[in-house]
Amino acid sequence: MVTYRSKNKEFYDNISVKESNGPVEDAEIILAIYNPANDHRATHNGYDIKQLSPYYRSIVCLKGRYGESNVEDGCVFYGHINMWKELPLPEQIYDYSKYLTTDWLIYPDDKTSDSKITFTL
Repeated sequence: MVTYRSKNKEFYDNISVKESNGPVEDAEIILAIYNPANDHRATHNGYDIKQLSPYYRSIVCLKGRYGESNVEDGCVFYGHINMWKELPLPEQIYDYSKYLTTDWLIYPDDKTSDSKITFTL
């Protein structure tokens, strides 16, 4: 895959994939994963990369035969447990520190101290 950068915006292209015996023509969907921390970016699509640095990834749909193409979605990747989770929109995030652990997945309302889990059989 080839990435072009212009004025802090990435443009993804699948030229290098096209050169390898036509998998682009055969594929129904082509996804790419981008880590802006590797390019020392401070922000990406409104997300503060410096605060989400070890976990933020952008999933890009380069080709979607039955839907939209060139669409990006901000996610966090917790590699130690192999978990991907979609982030809220950047305008809805006020505290980036809660996304540095997986606790926000268990306790989505930030009630970690007084939450109780009840099981009924």
